[in-house]
Amino acid sequence: MVIASPYGAAETRDISQGRKIGIDEFVAVGIDDLAKYRIVQLLCSRPDTYWDAAEYAERLGLRPIERTVAELDELVGRHILEKQDADGLARYRLTTDRGLRRDVVRVLSLAQAPLRRGRVLARLASGSLERAKREAGRNKRGRPARCAFPSENCGNGDIR
Repeated sequence: MVIASPYGAAETRDISQGRKIGIDEFVAVGIDDLAKYRIVQLLCSRPDTYWDAAEYAERLGLRPIERTVAELDELVGRHILEKQDADGLARYRLTTDRGLRRDVVRVLSLAQAPLRRGRVLARLASGSLERAKREAGRNKRGRPARCAFPSENCGNGDIR
């Protein structure tokens, strides 16, 4: 299906290709599950707010807190979030890099477009489900869940 630009541009685009690119691009920036999507969505509406992991968990209903910390740290690793340690408490916010922030907002708006939203959320839900299955399998075999970063020690709950 080909659709003309709603802004009167002379060119047209293939809408099915646009949907596919939008989903792949969204996941490629590192927002590959529903928790990360919800964190980024919240921060795009409040880009200069610093919160700790407990505040994200409370506002978004994310559990357990260790998983929330891992999700936040993965987003820091992808440079989508910035982390600041104050008084021994890590706080997170959306990147201050203007170019990257613009890209994140653009990709988020692509994902929220009516023609894409269902497909993006389904793919992110699938990513969340696969992660939960992997972690459940590790726990069932008696192995500790793998952390977002190898330097972390999840076995004893010490996440830095």
